[in-house]
Amino acid sequence: MRLADYLDRIGLAGPVAPDLDGLRAIHRAQALAIPYEAIDVYLGRPVSQDPSAIFDKLVTRRRGGWCYEANGLLGWALKESGFEVRRATGAVYRKLKGAVAEGNHVVHIVTLPEGDHLADLGLGDCLREPLALREGQVVQDGLHLTVSRTDDGWWRVINDPAGNPDDFDFHDGSADEALIALRHDSLQRDPASVFVKTFEAILMRAGGSIMITGRVLTEREGTAMHDRLIADADELDHILRTRFGLVVPEVARAWPRILDRHAQVFGAPDAPV
Repeated sequence: MRLADYLDRIGLAGPVAPDLDGLRAIHRAQALAIPYEAIDVYLGRPVSQDPSAIFDKLVTRRRGGWCYEANGLLGWALKESGFEVRRATGAVYRKLKGAVAEGNHVVHIVTLPEGDHLADLGLGDCLREPLALREGQVVQDGLHLTVSRTDDGWWRVINDPAGNPDDFDFHDGSADEALIALRHDSLQRDPASVFVKTFEAILMRAGGSIMITGRVLTEREGTAMHDRLIADADELDHILRTRFGLVVPEVARAWPRILDRHAQVFGAPDAPV
């Protein structure tokens, strides 16, 4: 686990100073280089929170990862770069789901002279830069975010309507590691988990994103969205390789499941969206 290899993976020349500019540089570089994806979970492969396993997958094998992996790697890299970092509990869609969402996400809080900042690259199309812990409106690459405190002491981020997901909460205290481990396990094993049911990969770009949800390819530029159906397993593999930089040959065997899920959601395997 060499920091130099991580910086090469995200296309950033080092070393990086442990200050606000350095935090912004690392955060943005990883956002635009490493896709958010849970393909291994969808394929039934166990994934780990072990830092060495995450490093091997995302850096050495040049894959992407879901929040526990992407933010696990980010937190390790920030600590290696000299930042003061602590893990914290996140909760995607806690606004809708309540306490059952707590621990389905993990984030990092970075302490700087300018104040604490949220470092979070475990969301599909949301933060490209660290977020100062203060209430108000924030614009990142054209996405308008609203940051507020909830009545029970959490922070809440409402995403731009063009972004994904709609909202998430996080607590700025120390992480509840037992709860995070429980959610990490259930989200990759429970048949009702969205990660088990739906094939997904997202890569943020400057001013936009590209996303695969099932057999739907969505490209966003600013607030303009364009959807189309992926034709077949060969095209899915081609898109993953050429647009996301992901080599996962085993996705071909998942294509029938992807079609079945599309039919469940839209009414037929080839139904338009």
